Amino acid sequence: MSFNRRDGLNWAELSVTAADQLDQAGVRYPSTGLCLAATAVQNINALASDNLILWDTHQAEWGSDVFHRTASDTYKITILTAGTYEMSASVAFDALSSSSARYNGIARFNLNGTTDFGPEGKGGYVRDASGHTEASVHIQTFPKTFAALDYIYLKVDRESNPTGTINTTPGASALYIRRIA
Repeated sequence: MSFNRRDGLNWAELSVTAADQLDQAGVRYPSTGLCLAATAVQNINALASDNLILWDTHQAEWGSDVFHRTASDTYKITILTAGTYEMSASVAFDALSSSSARYNGIARFNLNGTTDFGPEGKGGYVRDASGHTEASVHIQTFPKTFAALDYIYLKVDRESNPTGTINTTPGASALYIRRIA
């Protein structure tokens, strides 16, 4: 794992034993945080369900309670330390086809490949024929308790009978997770 430096402080070198860490000014920071971005175009209209969002860039990362790879299984985030985590996500997409597109996506978190959990991101409606070519869905920040070695991913499901190719907007989708207890 790599650790980013923030304000001249290497978070990996802190030796505070509490769940949070303190910086030099006494401000609390979580023991682990990860913010991922999807910078490549992905067709999220390929399947009726389980269109996995591939996270290929670490925007910020500190601590060692969460594991994510940018080379393989880029959709998967593994929880290494049992605890309660705060998480949120957003997915931006657009219709880039020459034909009319219609799409309504729903973003959901999934646990261990079997169970959807947490709030859903809805309202991502695109109707290219009416000039509405871009939309996004957002999942509100919420807490979730995980066991060690649980894994999660973000997927986008679609309504039935959509048309056209719907791609994620490069660099405009993000997932955030941090350990809070």
